[in-house]
Amino acid sequence: MEVQCKCHGVSGSCEMRTCWRSLPKFRHLGAQLQERFHEAIQVAYMQNRLVSMKALEQLNKESNGNALLLSHPALLSSSVSGASSSSGAAMSSRVNRNTLDSLTSSTSLSPSSLPSPTENDLIYISESPTFCHHDPRYGSIGTYGRQCDENSQGLNSCHYLCCGRGFKRQTFVQQERCDCKFQWCCKVVCKTCRKTVVISTCN
Repeated sequence: MEVQCKCHGVSGSCEMRTCWRSLPKFRHLGAQLQERFHEAIQVAYMQNRLVSMKALEQLNKESNGNALLLSHPALLSSSVSGASSSSGAAMSSRVNRNTLDSLTSSTSLSPSSLPSPTENDLIYISESPTFCHHDPRYGSIGTYGRQCDENSQGLNSCHYLCCGRGFKRQTFVQQERCDCKFQWCCKVVCKTCRKTVVISTCN
């Protein structure tokens, strides 16, 4: 809820003000949700708290492999099947608490030093599946042969849709109605024009 006020008085002098509580505008809420979605944090459950996977990766680099949190075979259990990382390997999502406790007790890792997400953060455990390739498990037909716009910077761009595989251009000549005029009475007469069209599709 947010407070909105309106002034009353001669020429807007605000001698008296009326205030009330109201819901924020939906566009404002949507923009905030979209921003948090793009800044979502991947987390792991570690010693009864959530910690950032990015912080764990950084810790593993700084420890020169002494902690080996991310590469330990018993660190993660495959409790969620079918979740795949960007490399195509299956990714687990639940941390084995006993293993983490034993690892952290034998290393200099301090759970309190690792940042936890705040109550306003969006968090996730597993990477989203990639829809670049055909995968019947998720009903994805992939983006091979998908028409794209090589001049666009949005979601329909060839760079985004083709997932880095590149694209090919095909030139077509199509016929369309043009120079249409209304004739009395009562019909529309058009010419037939030939137009060259370049269509880009994903490799």
